[in-house]
Amino acid sequence: MRTLFVLVLFLVVCVPVLADGFEAYDFVLLPVLSERVNGAYGSVWETTLAIANQSETRVSVQGLPASCPVPCGLLPPIAPHASLNPPSAWSGRVPSNSPGALIYVEKGRVPDLSFTLRTRDLSRGGENWGVAIPVISRERVFTRPFGIADIPVTPDYRSLLRIYDFDAKTPSTIMLRVYASRPHAEYGAPADELLFEQEVQFTPVGHNGFPQFGFAQVALSADPRVAARTNVRVELAATSGAMEHWAFVSATHNQTQFVTIVTPQ
Repeated sequence: MRTLFVLVLFLVVCVPVLADGFEAYDFVLLPVLSERVNGAYGSVWETTLAIANQSETRVSVQGLPASCPVPCGLLPPIAPHASLNPPSAWSGRVPSNSPGALIYVEKGRVPDLSFTLRTRDLSRGGENWGVAIPVISRERVFTRPFGIADIPVTPDYRSLLRIYDFDAKTPSTIMLRVYASRPHAEYGAPADELLFEQEVQFTPVGHNGFPQFGFAQVALSADPRVAARTNVRVELAATSGAMEHWAFVSATHNQTQFVTIVTPQ
């Protein structure tokens, strides 16, 4: 009976979306999405999402956590001046290694919504409310080379670079260049030292019949090529395929588990 109910729900709600080919929707990227997951040094991480409709009319949204069966992504329309916590609908179905998810929003209605994506270490939940992670709309995707500066790579931090390809249907590779940041640099200072460069390939994420995104990650602070450095910066540029990318770095302090999010500007 439960299987029949899920099938009917899928046919009623999800099939019309498939028939539209998602042309009736805009999408936004949730760079992180997970239920409780154990981390290093006894940490326990949880990510929550809140979506609020600031308009006078309801907004249709659909969500699909990576590697999750299609029906678990169904979301109800958000009423005017109401909010929604979608992960509650995905409870028990979001894999711990999920690289994120796409939320599909009724065409032209993204500006009517506000998003807060927040991750925190529950083992120290009383010490802070966590850190906000940007929710990325198509307009914020980089179609040119871009970079991220001032990334800590000392042994005190776990700095992880996450890179997203917004069009995995046209596979791309991206060149990552890592430079040593020059402390107290002044005008006229020589170019930063190039520590290493490497081509990065993306792993497709998504579902059959649904648009996919590509994902890659690089553990910067664990790379021996940045040994003895305090902080670095990265440059990213496509070497093949379309340039439709975004990236960020999460720098987690090993003792406090406090997270700093470093984003491209």
